[in-house]
Amino acid sequence: MFIRLQINNVVSLPAGMSTGYSARDRSFEIGREACDWTLPDPDKFISARHCEVRYQAGAFWLHDISRNGTFINGSTQRMAGPHRLGQGDRLLIGRYVVLVSIDDERAATGHPRSSHGSTQRQMPVATGRPLDFADQPFFGPGEQRPGQRAPVASPPAPLASTRDEVLRDIAIAAGISPELLQSRDPHEVAAEIGAVLRTVVEELALLLKARAAAKILAKSTHRTMISAADNNPLKFVPGTDDILEIMFARRRSGYLDARHSVEDAFHDLKTHEFATYAAMQTALSRLLDDLSPEAISKKLPPTSFTSKKGLAWDAFVAK
Repeated sequence: MFIRLQINNVVSLPAGMSTGYSARDRSFEIGREACDWTLPDPDKFISARHCEVRYQAGAFWLHDISRNGTFINGSTQRMAGPHRLGQGDRLLIGRYVVLVSIDDERAATGHPRSSHGSTQRQMPVATGRPLDFADQPFFGPGEQRPGQRAPVASPPAPLASTRDEVLRDIAIAAGISPELLQSRDPHEVAAEIGAVLRTVVEELALLLKARAAAKILAKSTHRTMISAADNNPLKFVPGTDDILEIMFARRRSGYLDARHSVEDAFHDLKTHEFATYAAMQTALSRLLDDLSPEAISKKLPPTSFTSKKGLAWDAFVAK
């Protein structure tokens, strides 16, 4: 049996490191240091030996041996035990999304797959070669005999329904009527939301950094410090990519979720804006009081030989 693992969210790795790994009928290790497949990770979220893929009884089994966990098919919970890898599985190892492709050698020779294979009916991940649909019957073993004409596929109504539901969820979350997005392509909407999201995250992070710098210049004693919980990634994580990863892809303990991070950022910026405005108002009021004619007159020395207006002007200039 042949297995292929391919990183799906990174185009390239540092020199000498591959974005994919293949094996046939054997076990292998994945980790940060000196493993069969080594994945670079400067943050050391990936363990030196992160997980093992063991070939047992004609199948590949994934075993998590890491400190921070390995995640399967979008689950927010780390693996609790061995997982039999199947075609189309998605693994989250550190910041890498890894797609699993498995080819049964018996399928390659024209024999049907055995009944103990994966029960999930998933479309194959693109491998760069034409797909051989004859080796992967859609209707279960034994339902399509040799020479029998395949039935005509029905229109993908469930897919269209799913796309409509996605647009509906987006509209409801945004507080607008779902009908407003009915004519839009979900992929275009998703691309626009992604672009806007990145811009918002970048600009919010810059504003929060400017706020922190202003506090330092003002010698403020109220500075944001990192704590054991409820930290805002917009304040403490450098780089937009890493911020988005923590907020949406790879949640970390000790950090706020995406919505609360943005709400917290805007709250702090509004508070800072109001405080700055109030401080400027107070400073300006004191300056005007200090430059008022009455205040200047009180500081003039009593004399009868010099023009009082001239002395007042000199005192004003001295300010």
